[in-house]
Amino acid sequence: MLARNKFRNRGKFLYMVQGESLDALSRERRSAIPSTVIMAHPNLPARSAAGRVGTLPGRAGPMALNWPGMASWLGLSHPPQMNLLCAARATAPNLQALLATMVQAENEKPFAHLVSKIPPWKKTHDPQGRNMTRNHTIPPLVQNEFQGRIGIARAEINPPEGMYARTWGSAKHDIADGLHRSLHATCMTILPADEGSPLYLLTVDLMVWLSREDEEGIRLPLEAEFRPAPGALILHVTHSHGAPFTDPARASAPGGHLIIPYREKILAACRQVIIRSRAAARPSTLSWATGHCGLAYDRDLVLPETGEIICGLNPGRKVDDTLVVGRVASADGNIIATLVNYAAHPTSLGGGNRLVSPDYIGAMRELVERETGGALCMFLHGADGDLTPRRSFEDNVEAADQNGRELGYAALSVLAGMFPPGHRMVFAKREESGATLGRWRLEASEPDASFAVQCDTVRLKLAELPSIEECRDAIERAPDGFERERAERRLAIRQKVGRGDSHDLPIYVWRLGRSVLVGAPVEFYSDVQIALRQRFPNITVAVLDVCNGFLNYLPREADYERDTYPVRIALFASGSMERARDRAADLIAALF
Repeated sequence: MLARNKFRNRGKFLYMVQGESLDALSRERRSAIPSTVIMAHPNLPARSAAGRVGTLPGRAGPMALNWPGMASWLGLSHPPQMNLLCAARATAPNLQALLATMVQAENEKPFAHLVSKIPPWKKTHDPQGRNMTRNHTIPPLVQNEFQGRIGIARAEINPPEGMYARTWGSAKHDIADGLHRSLHATCMTILPADEGSPLYLLTVDLMVWLSREDEEGIRLPLEAEFRPAPGALILHVTHSHGAPFTDPARASAPGGHLIIPYREKILAACRQVIIRSRAAARPSTLSWATGHCGLAYDRDLVLPETGEIICGLNPGRKVDDTLVVGRVASADGNIIATLVNYAAHPTSLGGGNRLVSPDYIGAMRELVERETGGALCMFLHGADGDLTPRRSFEDNVEAADQNGRELGYAALSVLAGMFPPGHRMVFAKREESGATLGRWRLEASEPDASFAVQCDTVRLKLAELPSIEECRDAIERAPDGFERERAERRLAIRQKVGRGDSHDLPIYVWRLGRSVLVGAPVEFYSDVQIALRQRFPNITVAVLDVCNGFLNYLPREADYERDTYPVRIALFASGSMERARDRAADLIAALF
């Protein structure tokens, strides 16, 4: 849009179209191409009157420019993956021209999915072209909204003093010295505007579920009591690495005798927040907006001396910094709750930290809640299998607090830019001033009440794994410390997928208006949320890791050729992430 306006101001127009080659375009669209054509190719000199790229039959030879020359002439920067570009100067009003072919530089294949036909322009009575307008309306600025009945409730789930709290192989302690910030169970109950079955989004500030019994011992009793529809209850772990394990298999560890009573406390808290949030449900509007936060970094750091890839902040690779924020407001406009969906491992704190902590999530929530009048803030842990926060694996809790403040202020910035519930912005009129101005205004809009759930599985091939017996032998041989910790986790994860050669991975998709929540019991890489948002650009997509169980990482296919930590411990074979991503996309498409 900005680039097209630049062309207009200089009497130049760019039309991008789907096509395979310049020759094919000239044959099929010859009659639509105006007489003055300028083409660019990166291999041409800056200006070459003799160089002619694809001279159009029946036309005067074009002036040839290389890309820097074309960019300078048009006032543009170099767009990625563009090898051939044609631009033209319009010679008649209402020109319906198709004037460009874009070819992917790497393999000379057209990438038609990136281009679109641009509506024609209509010339009005203005010799300078200032009043040239489209022959269709200017699109409004909208925020995706869902209207239904929503309630939220929270309960504290801090572990008892003296309970086993070792979660890092590098830790020198088994029992925590104290509490950094409180851990919480939070439930948002969502019901359609009319009568219908509720959705329960339940988050708990825990690290992971080590065994099947660990997770099912909490979720299955809740499903038995509240009887949600299939896929309508999601138990989502916020994945703080400063929160304790809750696996009953750790009962023999120092302080492990307190794990079972702690699990009873967690289950009671989850039951309580479901009941309270459902009772609190009232007509509300859930609005979404997207922003950015620079907290996340790639976490595959290559050591220059050896080439070894370790788990550490890698500043050399650009990552997904998308921040999705939801705002729940009551009918009178008051904020009831906020949702923050962001992808960065909650690993601000490492093995040297001796305090139980929700990691950066705690400071983020505190800040957002303070600035929104006490409205509860729910963190939704995004697709962060490949991401870590800027300050990672530190001993001091200030690292977690700083990371949390960064995310919290970013979330508040997104909230500050949102429209009032049930509104959008529309172009209102032109206004003459020192410059001719375009005035926009807020107008009422109707939120979408669409409400649906998809729950299905995708069959994934298992990687070459040690047998369950081999995992048990490894525990017996491992010395105390990080080696035993790794071996115990490996056995717990291995037992979840059984003895076959494949596993059916569940995927959950909720539609709320023109937004979707996508969850699975794995740690997706950020590639998944990037791909889904690109495929559904007009839908707000929030991806949630570690939902209704935990089955480890789903690394990208290309990473299986690298010796990275997630690949070394992955349960699933190469290509599994891409299969799960495509199945999630199919489930989303089926809801729209």
